[in-house]
Amino acid sequence: MVDPKVYKFHSEKNWVELFRFLESIPMAAALEALDALVARGFYPNPDLYRAELAGFGGNVKRMEVALYAAGAKASRKSQGASATTWDKFQEVHRDRLNAVPLPQQLDMRDYFVSDGGTPKQQDIYIRLFGYDTPTQQGMNMSVSAGAVAFAAAINTPAYLAGHQPFLTIWFVGSAVATSDPSKEIVGQVTPRAKAGGKIFIAGGSAGGNTALRVASDLTTAGVALELVAICDGAFQRVDPSPTNFVTLSNDNPLTFKPKGKIDAGKKHNYYQSWGHTLDPNQELHGQLDGFTPFDLTNSPGLQKVRKTFEDNWVKTGKDKQKALEDAHKSAYADAFLDVARIINSTLKP
Repeated sequence: MVDPKVYKFHSEKNWVELFRFLESIPMAAALEALDALVARGFYPNPDLYRAELAGFGGNVKRMEVALYAAGAKASRKSQGASATTWDKFQEVHRDRLNAVPLPQQLDMRDYFVSDGGTPKQQDIYIRLFGYDTPTQQGMNMSVSAGAVAFAAAINTPAYLAGHQPFLTIWFVGSAVATSDPSKEIVGQVTPRAKAGGKIFIAGGSAGGNTALRVASDLTTAGVALELVAICDGAFQRVDPSPTNFVTLSNDNPLTFKPKGKIDAGKKHNYYQSWGHTLDPNQELHGQLDGFTPFDLTNSPGLQKVRKTFEDNWVKTGKDKQKALEDAHKSAYADAFLDVARIINSTLKP
């Protein structure tokens, strides 16, 4: 429901107060309000309100892109398939879109592609990366070059005929609560899951632990998951997040049991059990109870790493460190490649 203040400011042509009010409410509500004003004859062209935009004291780029979105959506209603697509809108207004947080960008995209009828299916790929330094924990990678390219490859005309644009929600995993992206991810996914569609979750290295947490939280929320994949997840013998799993065995390969219920059409665990044998005091890799195991210990990439290490007559601590890191990187990369293959084959029109 649109706040009566919106209509009041419109009737008074008090654009400064209108923009201030729209600035104070969530993006989805602001777009709904602009939609209602367009129906009453409001023309949402920022060039007509340059002085008011300069003086209202808010995020000018946020208001500009909201106005442009309202105008583009109105054009879509009248022009149909010949109107501006969301991909084209992103390309033209990338600088303005980058000035607003990702959840607001997603609200804008949902508004832009909606036509008032039954929403198209929404497919989502949640990816959790590992990190090299603690400061990287929790970083949002959803609009990184890799995420944009992955989505663009999915978003063919044939795919978009029956789907909303493919959504990538990519973050770096975290071992500390203050930078844990789990709640933000679940908050973004849960309302969008109502449109149906397939949801894929993949987490590698330290991101594996975060992926288990996200998968469990989404299962609790009643969200159907197509795939949960752990890509050489990196765990600790005494893990800092004991709510996620417990160690079942100390054999090699190790077996871990996730805590919390995880329901998914497919649960894949890709792992290698060689790297941590070089230094058992570092991170551990192994099987996950309830997941289909994909042991990459004897994969070509791992065999190459092992041969390079074993061919050294003198094996220093530095050599061991490089070998265990290279083994992990090899399994991590191979696993994510297989996840990409599964996603593409599942969504192929």
